[in-house]
Amino acid sequence: MNKLTLTAAFISITFLSSFGQTSSGDKMSRVPKKISVETGYDYFFKSTYQRIPTSAYALVFDYAWQLSGFNGKAASYISVPLGYSSLPSMDTSKFSSSSMYYYGWTVRHNLASGKKIIPYLGYALMLTNLKEKSVAGSVMGHNTRFEFGVEYKVGIKNIVFCKIEYGFRRFSERGKKESDSMQNFGLKLGMRF
Repeated sequence: MNKLTLTAAFISITFLSSFGQTSSGDKMSRVPKKISVETGYDYFFKSTYQRIPTSAYALVFDYAWQLSGFNGKAASYISVPLGYSSLPSMDTSKFSSSSMYYYGWTVRHNLASGKKIIPYLGYALMLTNLKEKSVAGSVMGHNTRFEFGVEYKVGIKNIVFCKIEYGFRRFSERGKKESDSMQNFGLKLGMRF
């Protein structure tokens, strides 16, 4: 093995062994984690897809690790969301029922700490798979999302939250010069454990 391979292996092992732990002075402790479940409504106000409905109902599971804010400061989290959206069609002559699932990374920054109500900002980059019921196959794309929300502490660990979000999805397809896109506003309610 050459020196570069050994150095890369050493750095990787060192990084992975410290992942999931934080140091507070001389004491080592585990990084706090949060599991979230959220549901809500998305309205697609701009879309290049003519047959996809403009309303969607979403369900998202999210697993987050705290990155900062360990000593009473405002916390930041990185999370892995896994979501599903259903776009039902009430008028089948005009629209085709569709669905999307998505996964990726979210970064969330609390804007306060130590309070019962805490506002936060979030940013997400996700992969999205869009399936239109009347079309064979599906198309992959990416989703960029910005969110503003408010958390309300219910107990010691449980948090109820509400957020509004703006999302932009782009889907590239072979043989097309222009990629398709969708933009939406969303309102979500959820709980963190």
